[in-house]
Amino acid sequence: MALIIYEMMDKSSTNLFGNLDGLDDKSCKSLTDALLRNNLKGFDYLEFRASLRALASLKMESSQVFQSAFATASVIGLTKEHLVSSAEHYKSVLQKEKNSFDIALQNQVNQHVVARNNEILALDQQITLFKQQIAELESKIIKNEALIKSKNEQIIESDSKINTTKQNFEVTLHAINSEIDRDIDAINLYL
Repeated sequence: MALIIYEMMDKSSTNLFGNLDGLDDKSCKSLTDALLRNNLKGFDYLEFRASLRALASLKMESSQVFQSAFATASVIGLTKEHLVSSAEHYKSVLQKEKNSFDIALQNQVNQHVVARNNEILALDQQITLFKQQIAELESKIIKNEALIKSKNEQIIESDSKINTTKQNFEVTLHAINSEIDRDIDAINLYL
């Protein structure tokens, strides 16, 4: 009987706890494999559990399934105390698996969530810095545009003054040249 149960456990280790709907197959296989890796020697809770699964197909009452499996196992020396203590052993195995899983999960969270959140924070800080730099540049652009406008106004004013000065000079030059020309004409005429 024990040999049949061991063979049954090897072939359907993921089915040791039945077809529990809605469970993740990968997690179920991982946890069941951990139980099998830590299987105690002799007939204990895992073999008893396999017996329960085998007897469940006979459509018996739950109490009859437990009693039949225990009656058969007690023939080879299984006691209720050993059955319960071995079940507690497997619960501690599952707890160790959970602890390992939690550590691995936290590493994944750190790698894929926390690290990326930190990257986002760094990028947000860069964006803030870039916006400040843009604001500073826009302020400089506004100041430079105002300076350009002021310089253009100064150029127009200076150009106007220069043109006025040029015109005044040329008018005065022309007037003086004309006066000299009249004097030359008078000298040539009168002298």
